[in-house]
Amino acid sequence: MPEQSLHKSFDIKAAVVLLRPHQWVKNLLLFVSLFASHQLANVEYLTATIVGFIAFCMVASGTYVVNDILDLESDREHPTKKERPLAAGKIKIPHAIAIASVLIIIGIGLGRFIGPEFFACLVGYLLLNFGYSLVFKPMLAIDVVVLSLLYILRIVAGAAATDVMPSFWLLAFSLFVFTSLAMLKRYAELEQQQLTGATNKRRAYRVEDKSVMAMMGSACGLISVFVFAFYLNSKDVTVLYQRAELLWLVIPVLFCWIIRIWLLASRALINEDPIVFALRDRFSYVSAAIMGLLIVAAS
Repeated sequence: MPEQSLHKSFDIKAAVVLLRPHQWVKNLLLFVSLFASHQLANVEYLTATIVGFIAFCMVASGTYVVNDILDLESDREHPTKKERPLAAGKIKIPHAIAIASVLIIIGIGLGRFIGPEFFACLVGYLLLNFGYSLVFKPMLAIDVVVLSLLYILRIVAGAAATDVMPSFWLLAFSLFVFTSLAMLKRYAELEQQQLTGATNKRRAYRVEDKSVMAMMGSACGLISVFVFAFYLNSKDVTVLYQRAELLWLVIPVLFCWIIRIWLLASRALINEDPIVFALRDRFSYVSAAIMGLLIVAAS
């Protein structure tokens, strides 16, 4: 009987959903520096990055739980977010706090084993995430910049775990492409808000901001392509690639992907995080495969 009552009071399936494991794909950004520097075959670096990936997944899930606690009231009024475990009442707040605490402690503990630089990045990510949830989320424009910084911090953390520092070109490209995706996320929310009539008290954006968000977000995406083109024209590319001319073929593929994802958003066909959407999008997989093959062929 006690076992049955525990099962009824704590929904394990809902707890797993609460962690948002599908969002862990973002933490694959830790491998970017390793891939860009052609160090994937280095067992020591690869092991450190895998442990770092697990640490980031634990901390990220912990912050998602905290974010859901803070967004509880607005989520209950949202047409789709009201189905989230906390908003739907499937998980009690004390249980959620305990889950978040355990995950963050495990993640921070793993991070300490990797090294001081990685640990600093992980703590910085945690603090910036809390800052986003508590302070920056309702701030116009600042929230988008913070979201893009959270993506970039993952790349920097991956570099810190392996002592392979990211180049200026990689950071510049990442800044523009992730700012574009952060704006796309806000744009998609506004599109859904216009269709459903739902509002979010913790957002500073209005439906009439859509055109500005689309203009600036798509511009940032296209600027990232130009940054990549400038990189191909620099001396740095010849250090890592023997057939660098093949990398020019990456540009039209990247152009197509960015233009297409913004067009889909304008048709209200993206109602979630753009990176999560890309995981379910066949075109995104094909584009990534083509770009990956071109990079390998150019090496």
